[in-house]
Amino acid sequence: MKVLDPNPLMTDLVLREGGAKRFPSTAIEVEVVSKVPIDEATRANLGALLGAVSPETADALGRYRHEPDLFPAAVEPSAVVR
Repeated sequence: MKVLDPNPLMTDLVLREGGAKRFPSTAIEVEVVSKVPIDEATRANLGALLGAVSPETADALGRYRHEPDLFPAAVEPSAVVR
């Protein structure tokens, strides 16, 4: 399994010559939207871990939005392994 973390690439984009200070100010909003429900205990546990490095993300997780129809996914019933 390989984990893809886009953060180093985004940092390079912002910090390379001419990237930093391109705009006088920025506003960042964080939202968590999930196709699958995230139970309260999981949100609390993840929020506790995220809070130290990204309080905004932890807060967004606490008020996440569940959208079951976020993107269509058709599954052939006969393909489901039980």
